[in-house]
Amino acid sequence: MVYLPAANTGATPGASSGQTTVNQFGTAPAPVYSPGITPVQALTPAGAPARPTRQVAFGAPGAPPVSDPLARDIGTALGELQREVAPVAYADLGFRYRDGEVGLGRLFELDNTTSFTFSPANTGRLTVQANPVHVAAGKPDLGGAKRFGTNPLLAPARPLRPADQTDTGLGLSASYAIADVKVDVGTTPLGFQLESLQGGIQWQPALTDALRLRLTADRRAVTDSVLSYAGTRDPLSGKEWGGVMRTGGEIGLSYDVAEGGAYGSVGYHVYDGTNVADNAAWSADFGAYLRPYRTETSRLQVGVALSYLNFDKNLSQFTLGHGGYFSPQNYFAIAIPVDYRATVKKWTYNIGGAVGYQNFRQEAAPYFPNDPDLQASLQANAAANPGNDIPTAYAESSESGFGVSAQGGFEYALTPATTVGGSLSFSNFGDYSESSGKVFLRYQFVD
Repeated sequence: MVYLPAANTGATPGASSGQTTVNQFGTAPAPVYSPGITPVQALTPAGAPARPTRQVAFGAPGAPPVSDPLARDIGTALGELQREVAPVAYADLGFRYRDGEVGLGRLFELDNTTSFTFSPANTGRLTVQANPVHVAAGKPDLGGAKRFGTNPLLAPARPLRPADQTDTGLGLSASYAIADVKVDVGTTPLGFQLESLQGGIQWQPALTDALRLRLTADRRAVTDSVLSYAGTRDPLSGKEWGGVMRTGGEIGLSYDVAEGGAYGSVGYHVYDGTNVADNAAWSADFGAYLRPYRTETSRLQVGVALSYLNFDKNLSQFTLGHGGYFSPQNYFAIAIPVDYRATVKKWTYNIGGAVGYQNFRQEAAPYFPNDPDLQASLQANAAANPGNDIPTAYAESSESGFGVSAQGGFEYALTPATTVGGSLSFSNFGDYSESSGKVFLRYQFVD
């Protein structure tokens, strides 16, 4: 989706899950929605193939002298082939912080990804990956505790205070890519309150030199909050709930030439979780971009991006049956992203940002959307205590306005085989803000 990108930087295997986790396809998975702007990769827009700047060639041992053009071209081709099949080890440390109500919508995530990629029998690329993750939201205060789990049933008495909302787990995955097909399978972090299998398949054939089709089917975790990502336990009933998964598909087309390009996609996904009401959503993204300035080692890209999103139900809250993820009934956004990328000797860097406008509406929702008996009990309690003004539903809400985002990243080639780098991003809309970052080390086993 568009949502004023604080774009994560590229398709490095194992990018921090705090930065809209880059999956084994090398592209960000379906976005994780939160009130306001969600970071996505629109500076090189979703569905638009990246046209990277030329990377500095550091050469390989035994490369022919540059004075012989034919030998140089042969040596360059051999070097590129060697790098295509060479094993790669990668490790990073990333963070993500999302502002919100303590113990509920607030989220701090710290994660490490370690991966190893190789080409079995010089055919395709196989990646194995481990991803320790820690998430924390804090302990809900009294006001938050009244809207947590089944605590509303205790009104007007004092609610039970939930435990500190934190969890730690280890995600595992493996992926294989060959030609236009990429497939992966793995787990949400093992050790979380709730665990699930996840994975997907993508087919991205080139229809012409510039036109590409993209078909994707996948099942991914929704990482908006501790509730939606890790799951939690209700202090009153003892029930587990949360751990929301997003399952569905997307079809897209992209057109890309040196001067610019355009893209479009539509998708449909269903959302399910433990003791969470089922949900479904349609999404659509369209955009275009130009590269008014480009050289062999740099380029400037400017574009416009449109997004639309529509959920069946509003399940954004934290009482039992809700999923703690942004689920508007009508969401529209338009953004103007700008990105500059360049390579200078051993340095490659990018800096960019976006300004845009968005509007969304969330319908009123019952406190217990998945349990009519609990909802009836709450309404009966409210009727029996008219002087205490006990709420039984979340009010409809809407918001519109302008937002901004900024992001930057770099890579530095310590040696022809070893690269270090990092990135930072920030996005803001109204009371919502999110920041993320990572540092990484990549080593390619080349002769």
